[in-house]
Amino acid sequence: MPTALAVSLAALLGLPAGAAARRAAIAYTVPTGQPSRTSCPHCQAPVTSLALRTALGRCHSCHRRLGAPALLPELLTAALWALVITALGLSWTAVAMLWLSACGVALALADWTDHLLPDRLTLPTGAGLITLLGIAAVADRDGGAFVQALGGGLALGSFYFLVALFSNVGLGDVKLAPTLGAALAWFGWRYLLPGLLLGFVLGALYGIALLITRRVSRTHTIAFGPFMISGTLAVCLLAG
Repeated sequence: MPTALAVSLAALLGLPAGAAARRAAIAYTVPTGQPSRTSCPHCQAPVTSLALRTALGRCHSCHRRLGAPALLPELLTAALWALVITALGLSWTAVAMLWLSACGVALALADWTDHLLPDRLTLPTGAGLITLLGIAAVADRDGGAFVQALGGGLALGSFYFLVALFSNVGLGDVKLAPTLGAALAWFGWRYLLPGLLLGFVLGALYGIALLITRRVSRTHTIAFGPFMISGTLAVCLLAG
């Protein structure tokens, strides 16, 4: 059982990690082929991820809205990091989940605000997770879990690819799915389906709520990435 000090330290370190997630979401939500955004889209002032005004969701120069609401990614990442250490202790598996949590916040913000899961976020997230799970497999002498993770990534990626052929699921979701599948299957094949279903349930509940409150029409498309990520992280933490 991790100590209160370890959990508190994880939460504290999660704050700058969340600031980096905010910066990444701002920088990489640009059309394919364009350079990363380094300045405010309203006044062109440089964006500094750790600046107080940026953390409050405002440009430090023109004070207009910039990215997520005040302190949301910072506090969310801090909470997730504390939960990861509480659930998984001090281990390489925990390090992998810390990485996925921070990157997941950046991806969720990018999709939520711009309906975009950029390759410059999605691909490094997957590569980093697989690398860290590989290290965890060596440290724990558990090659079987690593093979499961690779198989889970292939399975969930294939599923979303097939779904995308017959629905409005975007290619960004398809590219994200292998990473989430690998994370789920690392803990066991039995967690793959719950993680998948929870994402769909959360997305459906949100969509129904929007329809009931008449905030959207039936033809409106919602960002599904945040729900995929939320379902995966929830199941991974419970599995740990």
